[in-house]
Amino acid sequence: MKKKAKGWRLADSIVYSTGLVKKARIVTGDEHFKNLENALFIG
Repeated sequence: MKKKAKGWRLADSIVYSTGLVKKARIVTGDEHFKNLENALFIG
């Protein structure tokens, strides 16, 4: 993801991977997650 999303950080990776492992949707307003499949972007 770091190559795809400018400004992608370690914390973003931890949140995203935790969501994948737990099969949970990520509810966020963070632009990095805007087009990800398991993320619900609010903004």
